Amino acid sequence: MKPYTKNILRIGAGILVLLIIIGAWLYTGSLNETKLSVFSATGAPLGIIDYRLITAGQVKEKMKLSATSGVSAKLSFDQALDAVIRDSKTLAVAQKYDATAKSELINIAYEQAIVDSKQNQSDFEKNLQKEYHLSANDFKNSVLAPLYTEIALRSWYAQSQNLQKTNHDLMESLQTKAQNGENFEDLAKTYSQDEATKQLGGNLGFIPETKLLPELALALSKAEKGNIILAGSRTGLHLIQINNINDDAGTRTYDARQIFLKTTGFNDWINQEQQKIRQHIFIGSR
Repeated sequence: MKPYTKNILRIGAGILVLLIIIGAWLYTGSLNETKLSVFSATGAPLGIIDYRLITAGQVKEKMKLSATSGVSAKLSFDQALDAVIRDSKTLAVAQKYDATAKSELINIAYEQAIVDSKQNQSDFEKNLQKEYHLSANDFKNSVLAPLYTEIALRSWYAQSQNLQKTNHDLMESLQTKAQNGENFEDLAKTYSQDEATKQLGGNLGFIPETKLLPELALALSKAEKGNIILAGSRTGLHLIQINNINDDAGTRTYDARQIFLKTTGFNDWINQEQQKIRQHIFIGSR
């Protein structure tokens, strides 16, 4: 063997030994700031959830968002890691059932966030950058996407004929009755579980699309006067009668009634589904 080749082999072997030593140091013992810096700089995975890498960057982003949100206390590293794991498992379940949050839903949620802030879009996005160091796309991807992944999954669950058979069968029966001319107001008084509107015959009054839950705003976005729409939301199943639609102000306003049935069993179901997801976390005791 030539000396040059021997030297190359020695260097390669030395690098391999060094990588093994660094890897053993990184993935054994407790996590400290030095290790966290190495994970962040190298992109080395903290774990794998259903073939998706969990990185320190994702965890630090979650910590940063919690620190600037003003809604709750800043998350510790372990709390943020648990949140990232939970989000990843929820996404895996949603993808399994083709129930992920579509871009249309995220965009509606973003538009509603602007309306709720009582700012125009330009000022809202300037404030995002100034207060939270987030662009509009960062806000959609880091804040809204994880939140609405679970909301979309809850909406899918509410509409599932297999998982919510009693509710689904009753609503289909009520939809058929209403479409055949039975009085919607009387049906709402008899069957609706929305205590706020039940005695009013399900009357929602005149409600702008920006005041609807985003998943309902999406479900009604192509509705026409006279339609009776069956739609799921984060809270349950809705049968909505569209009496009129006003588009004059550039925002759709619905004159509508609804029959509402609450979702049951979602938390137990999602916990069971998440337990089936493959999880390998390389640090800590998880």
